[in-house]
Amino acid sequence: MKAKVSLLSSADRRAIILIIAAIAIPELIKSKMRRTSLRPWVLSDDYDSNIAYSTACPTVGFAAALADLQTGTGCTAASNEIDNTLSTGKKSGYSFVYTA
Repeated sequence: MKAKVSLLSSADRRAIILIIAAIAIPELIKSKMRRTSLRPWVLSDDYDSNIAYSTACPTVGFAAALADLQTGTGCTAASNEIDNTLSTGKKSGYSFVYTA
């Protein structure tokens, strides 16, 4: 009978698997943290922008639409409170519906 010859011993295989896991697992955790932390940040940004909008134009109050926080419709003093991407109602894969 001929003996089988392996290029890698079982210890080498385990070491390679551990190295790959040590690289991959932290990246998976970081990506999950980015996904879960994005939405509250955007909602907080929207809330803060509405406060700034209503402070700049107390006679108007809060913005009637999400796009108003970017364009300043109804209150030009409060334009550019949010970025163009968020003013469309979509950002980083999330869809936002703004109701006044």
